[in-house]
Amino acid sequence: MKKVLFALSALALFGCSDDDDTNTIGTPGKYSSGTYIASEGVFQTGAGTVSYYQPEAKTVVNEVFIRENGFPVGNVLQDIGFNGEDAFLVVNNSGTMEVVEAGTFKSKNSVTGFTSPRYFTVVSNQNAYVSDWFADDVKVIDLTSFRIVDSISTGVGPEKMISNGAGITYIANSGAWTRDSVVTVINSNDHEVLKTVQVGDNPQSLQYDENGNPWVLCSGYADWTTPANSTAGKLIMLDPTTHEPAKTLVFPDNFNHPIHLHVYGSNLFYLSTNYGGKVMKMDANSTTLPTTPLTDKGFYNFSVDPSNGDIYGTDAKDFNQTGLVFRYDMNGTLLDSFATGIIPSTISFK
Repeated sequence: MKKVLFALSALALFGCSDDDDTNTIGTPGKYSSGTYIASEGVFQTGAGTVSYYQPEAKTVVNEVFIRENGFPVGNVLQDIGFNGEDAFLVVNNSGTMEVVEAGTFKSKNSVTGFTSPRYFTVVSNQNAYVSDWFADDVKVIDLTSFRIVDSISTGVGPEKMISNGAGITYIANSGAWTRDSVVTVINSNDHEVLKTVQVGDNPQSLQYDENGNPWVLCSGYADWTTPANSTAGKLIMLDPTTHEPAKTLVFPDNFNHPIHLHVYGSNLFYLSTNYGGKVMKMDANSTTLPTTPLTDKGFYNFSVDPSNGDIYGTDAKDFNQTGLVFRYDMNGTLLDSFATGIIPSTISFK
């Protein structure tokens, strides 16, 4: 009875939103394509939420998951990934991954067995990987049964991942609360480690450029107790055949720790530092790092729309109230802004 009452209360609370009458609860296909914002929710005490944004109409629907299912997704909502008609919501603190039908966001399954899941990536027709921070491994997910079928040991604090779709997956080992400096290279056909590559301190994110070269952004080690022991970040291009560093750019100081690498066309984008960094843009062929930000505003997280290069930056405010997302074109001109849930973070596109 309590579950029924909670579901009715939730629908009453979240049945009205920024959407119009065409986006009523249960409408098939209404979330089939667009921009999806994962808001984390207050750490340990709040529920994560999903916002769905249509850039052409400039409309946003907040609280998507609870609107469609009548129960919260969990805490902290870390990532949203897609495979065909399925969406995968990685919920860090709750140690789960919710599987929904992407068009309706109706729940299909809940995957358990994680310690601290972070990010999701599809590696083949049969499998996806989820990085598991405190377990120091990636979990292998069967995309048909929605079960964990294997795990692969990595470095400390595996974070973001990229796969070339042809059997090679790179894992950035961020060091979690400590320190690491390696990228794990996996043969995703047999889920075996091919190589462990030394890069810079605390690699945090990876992307392929338009020529198929993998890049890794290393944040550098941040020693908050003794800042003098901190190390500088590095931006490194790996050779796609040997997987070893082929080009290394070192950031100019030890105190700004760049995060969240993205790519569009020939350009690389990243935030200049964690917790409020500005968007930086550079040509992948450049031999020097940019010094002038693309945006005058700093962000908690950001992403780049692969279809047109639009940049979405998230403002988490005080981490306790409704956040904001700002959308720019790839030259840094503001196009739109809208409210989301609490602590908007990862932004995904379909």
